[in-house]
Amino acid sequence: MSHTRRVLRRLCDIRTRARRSAVVHGSLDAGDARIARLHLSVMSQSLLNIAARQDGIMTRAQALAELSVGELRQRLARSWAMILPGIYATSRAGLTHRQRCRAALLYAGTSAQLADVTALAMYGVRYLPAESNVHVLIAAEQHRVSREFVVVRRTHRLSVPRQIDGLIYCQPERALVEAAARIGHPRTAHAMLSDAVSRGIAQLASLATEVGHVTGRGSGVARRAVAEIASGARSAPEVDFVRLCRSSPDLPEPLLNRVLVLPDGRRVIPDALFPDSPLIHEVNGREFHSGEDLFEDMQERHDAMTAAGLTLLHNSPRRIRREGAAVLAQVVACYRRLKGQPLPPGVRLLREDAA
Repeated sequence: MSHTRRVLRRLCDIRTRARRSAVVHGSLDAGDARIARLHLSVMSQSLLNIAARQDGIMTRAQALAELSVGELRQRLARSWAMILPGIYATSRAGLTHRQRCRAALLYAGTSAQLADVTALAMYGVRYLPAESNVHVLIAAEQHRVSREFVVVRRTHRLSVPRQIDGLIYCQPERALVEAAARIGHPRTAHAMLSDAVSRGIAQLASLATEVGHVTGRGSGVARRAVAEIASGARSAPEVDFVRLCRSSPDLPEPLLNRVLVLPDGRRVIPDALFPDSPLIHEVNGREFHSGEDLFEDMQERHDAMTAAGLTLLHNSPRRIRREGAAVLAQVVACYRRLKGQPLPPGVRLLREDAA
């Protein structure tokens, strides 16, 4: 018999005698007392399995299935830590992000799903605001409140859960629209959603469905962000430019991120193309362009469109925000000059369904 098994067997004997003879008053002999102290640093195989499976996090019910109340108190006094009501860490080292997520799920109950920016970080969505809280969704009939670092949101409409690497998450579309509404900042909302859609993390159709269920404060921000992405905008600067154009009665609504075929057969996706003219506007930066647009170099891309007979205007996101009036005046002047002209010979605009 191994040393650990002998210790655990002796401990069982000690616990049995303790319950029969009030050992807390000092009736243990010296050998039993030594082994009792050792028990504080030795976990049963069952507890070890739970700790390994749950990232070193354990519920009170799980602990008391193996320990007496007194033994649990001694562990908490010496080596364990209570991090949430009824939730313990089997070490006093600082919690990792994964341990915080695990603790939040165990605290929130069996229906819990990691949600909001917590889920979005795991899905790899960029442009998230810095936040240390862990967000969870739970079924409305469960009675849990936000505590410590855990933010609980109750719902009558849980999404189909996704289990990833042992943790439970809500669907990315649900996390996106709820995070956008909660944060309530239009540029942040659009940046998150456009990043998720352009990189295939979320589907636009599913976002449109999910946003229909969002109510309350911030819901308008989420709806506008989804509508802007549906119109073709793939970045916050593109949205800023479209809003600027809408402020002028002289400009039509630009076509966003549509595929043009150049005379040599290469495809290009300009940020904005003005109908009934060969005028294109580009926001400096290539991050949001589709894989259909194979130009690696901005100058090569610009030269190819110019050589095809298109007129290009470029502006940085910063200039669009800070010098909107000057940008708008430039665009209006160019559009007035080019209005009514068709696309240059050999340049074709693909239908959206053909793109």
